[in-house]
Amino acid sequence: MRDISLRELERASCRPAQRQCPAAPRGGIDRTAALVLFGATGDLSRRMLLPSLFGLDADDLLPPALRIVGTARRSLDASGFRALAGEALSRFAGSEPRTETAQRFLDRLDYVPLDAGDPDHF
Repeated sequence: MRDISLRELERASCRPAQRQCPAAPRGGIDRTAALVLFGATGDLSRRMLLPSLFGLDADDLLPPALRIVGTARRSLDASGFRALAGEALSRFAGSEPRTETAQRFLDRLDYVPLDAGDPDHF
């Protein structure tokens, strides 16, 4: 495995001021993109994924229109998932959900209950 220099990382990364990613097809990120988190109510999501995505959002490194859709077997609605995510941010990211930055992140979230092991759910 080869080490990547900071300069190479900067060239390959998305630049928040431009809101474009040089590696993206046709010069930009699809503004209607959605990120789906399977197992969104689980420990990995609460401890690592949601706080990390929040950090990217706080640093303006996510496309403005990106929707984050959580899915898991737990029977929740979108507001219940946002509450769970807000609790995760408080506990693992050190941010209170009442801050403007945290609220902007929480507003990106949506939730669809789904049992990935059940073919009838597709």
